[in-house]
Amino acid sequence: AVLMALFGETPFVGIVIAQALLGALTSFAVMWLGDSLFDRTIGLAGGLLHAVAPMHILMIGWILTETLFVACFMAGLLLLAKGLKNERWQFIIASGAVFGLTSLIRPIGLWILLPILLALALYQWPSVRWRSIVLTFSAVYLLMIGPWMLRNYLLFGRAELSSIVDYHLYDYDVAAFKA
Repeated sequence: AVLMALFGETPFVGIVIAQALLGALTSFAVMWLGDSLFDRTIGLAGGLLHAVAPMHILMIGWILTETLFVACFMAGLLLLAKGLKNERWQFIIASGAVFGLTSLIRPIGLWILLPILLALALYQWPSVRWRSIVLTFSAVYLLMIGPWMLRNYLLFGRAELSSIVDYHLYDYDVAAFKA
């Protein structure tokens, strides 16, 4: 709505500008995450590689959900890393909310949750608090996607984020994988 107000009924230019800004922020997020988890050199290399990746540059010009999805995914990773590193619950809660939003943007985010929860458990295994961290993250995540899944169940009889998931996996991804 904001882009339509700024750029008129066909906000293509505004959407591309917004996606370019999100893409740039995502490159910085890759840099910050690499710096936070490893060192400045790895962070700079990762951010630069992301910024010049041909697929990243190509996706910015198309009106698809990929740019927003990747930006939210990186924001969730940054918040999670900051929360774990500094032992700050507000960042862990915020990361659960952002990952929930990420799953609402693209339902494949549901499948990304499993490795994240496994990584959380493994990273925090020496700590007694790992269960509460995983449960808090999961609860906030479910609070984000729960209302949409409830809506879909009440309207369509299926508690899913998207009605195309099983068909898409069968007809496109699995068929290509089997070939």
